[in-house]
Amino acid sequence: MTRDEYIEKVKAKLDEFSPFEEPNSFIAAAGDIAYDKVKPIVSYIDHELENATKFCLSSLPLSLLAKDVEKHQETIHINKGIGETKGTNYANKRLSRVKTNEWERDVTHFFSSDDAEYLLQQNKHTRSGIAKPSVFFIPEDNKLELYSFPESTKTTNAEIWSIDLLKRAEDVMSEVGDYIVIKCAQCVYDMLGNANGAATMENEYKRKLNAGV
Repeated sequence: MTRDEYIEKVKAKLDEFSPFEEPNSFIAAAGDIAYDKVKPIVSYIDHELENATKFCLSSLPLSLLAKDVEKHQETIHINKGIGETKGTNYANKRLSRVKTNEWERDVTHFFSSDDAEYLLQQNKHTRSGIAKPSVFFIPEDNKLELYSFPESTKTTNAEIWSIDLLKRAEDVMSEVGDYIVIKCAQCVYDMLGNANGAATMENEYKRKLNAGV
């Protein structure tokens, strides 16, 4: 969908629950050149589209987002068996898979340094090994730590699959436009202080997700 198509679909979704007539002005005052051109609902939708998109890309099942999963290769620097990334900022990426030649299996479930599991990695006797490796996102450094590798290994290459969470709605390739529309409508209702409308959209989102369509 184009951005204009997204905006029109969100407006239609808002009208399903509570028909809304845009006032003539939002910021511009009477007499200003832009007075008749300012569209408050459109500006709300446009503002919230990326928030809705980020929510959907970060939370929908990966099976629905396959077309937006991208793979890149990164050099992993290893010190005393612990690997870390240095080149890529992972703060706005959703990881789906990490693979290295040293590991016996790929990692598909991820932790952060806030998880209790991270404490186990600080002890070489309890940390993950090549048979059951693990990957942690370190938010304060926007990097990944990979556990673990033979201590003799200094660098390796990893294949990393992830989704860019900063995509604009119109750049999403997977067929999740309806989810983005519903979530955006919910965000707009929240901005307008319409709790009933927001709850209705949230329930519709959950129903659609549970139905798998």
